[in-house]
Amino acid sequence: MFKRLLGCVREYKLSTILTLIFITGEVIIEVFIPFVTADMVNRIEAGQPLSEIIKIGLVLLVMALLSLSCGAIAAYTCAKASSGFAKNLRGDLFHKVQTYSFENIDKFSSSSLVTRMTTDVGNVQMSFMMLIRIAIRAPLMLIFPLLWRISWEERLRPRLWLSYRFLRSVFFSLLKMRCPHSDECSKNMTASMSLSRKMCAECES
Repeated sequence: MFKRLLGCVREYKLSTILTLIFITGEVIIEVFIPFVTADMVNRIEAGQPLSEIIKIGLVLLVMALLSLSCGAIAAYTCAKASSGFAKNLRGDLFHKVQTYSFENIDKFSSSSLVTRMTTDVGNVQMSFMMLIRIAIRAPLMLIFPLLWRISWEERLRPRLWLSYRFLRSVFFSLLKMRCPHSDECSKNMTASMSLSRKMCAECES
């Protein structure tokens, strides 16, 4: 199933790859900014000349602008890739439905097919957008600071490891709680679409 969905990316592979690259660059820069800020504070406390402080401030400004630029470009490429992915997926679904016989269409019902090509495609598009952006950014924002902190203070390893185990268990627990509700919402959406179609047909008649 995942291979079929990824096959819908097609001509938008470049936008997807660029999103991953710029998201990684944004995370790396954001992780380094606190270290540069700490260095500037240490220089101020040490009483270094104002010219040195200004240099560090300019470095911080450049890093902030680079991070902002990476985030903006990643948002653009992510929106382009997810929209193109949804377009290709909807087109593939439409061509597949065209091959159905009348018996198959009656079996699935037209309201169910419409829901699959509209609401479900939109949900898959949002999932793809979150996958190539948030699902990459969040782990990197956890891993990079964690590794640097552990390399500096080894005594924090047990506490950080326990925190990681706790967060992982909470995340998967919430994920299991949500999955059954998504199936129920999909069924309710199909029933609502079918009811709306019948009401429109009655109004026309």
